[in-house]
Amino acid sequence: MELFRALAHKHRYVVYKMLEAGPLTKGEIARRLGISIAHLSYHIARLKDAGLVIEYREGYRKYLRLSKRLIVEVWDSSH
Repeated sequence: MELFRALAHKHRYVVYKMLEAGPLTKGEIARRLGISIAHLSYHIARLKDAGLVIEYREGYRKYLRLSKRLIVEVWDSSH
């Protein structure tokens, strides 16, 4: 159930879909969504709580990547 709640918000769902293409920084995601990093951090925390996203460091940068790939095409097609 936590999984569905995590993806229920449009920003979290879009972040999930963006990360399907590969790792991104919070700054890159926030710019693409047009929201603040503080606002994004809240949504990232929900995705982490659901076990969908992992944050890792590469040099001095922190990246986000998916920890699980889901079959969300069914949900995509119904919306």
